[in-house]
Amino acid sequence: MRKSNADKSPQRGRPRNKSVDTALLDACITVLGNEGFGNLSLAKVATLAHSSRAAIYRRWPNKTDMALAAVERLFALSLVSFEPKGDVYEDVRAILYSAVGLLTDPRNAKAIAALVSAAHHVSDNPKLKRFVIARRGSAIRSVLEAGMRSGQLPPDFDYETAIDALVGPIFYRFLVLGMPFNENDVDALIALCLPPQ
Repeated sequence: MRKSNADKSPQRGRPRNKSVDTALLDACITVLGNEGFGNLSLAKVATLAHSSRAAIYRRWPNKTDMALAAVERLFALSLVSFEPKGDVYEDVRAILYSAVGLLTDPRNAKAIAALVSAAHHVSDNPKLKRFVIARRGSAIRSVLEAGMRSGQLPPDFDYETAIDALVGPIFYRFLVLGMPFNENDVDALIALCLPPQ
């Protein structure tokens, strides 16, 4: 019996080359950090990645989406080895150690600072601000909420304030002051912001 067109599998195009994705996102981080969001251009990224603008457009419709994907990849890579253990203190510590590791690389810190700055100053691009707000302490929020459900934290624990108190000093030290923040500082921060165990 002859199959109808509806029964046929859709034709798929050539699969995306992951190495090209990586090269473009890495180049985007470099250009974003060195020149800021305002001077970020697809041509500069394509040249640095030894690729083309057409390759970029096949992946992202504009520079905003490309920049957000590049920074999101940084956050994802920083947490790639994170596996929640169910201990709110150890899990928060692991996430903050990852944040310190991410921002210790000046290239990453400059790119994130450029994106955050653009989110506050590029008024006609609300997608940037939505991204920054959505990414604010998202991993820690999940851990703190789980800690409240499990009884490790009080049911009325103000986790939104705790997120700002835990994450804010790290990003302020790296992105604003250009000063280091180490694991001992993280431990002191947790002792200050979370109830005693």
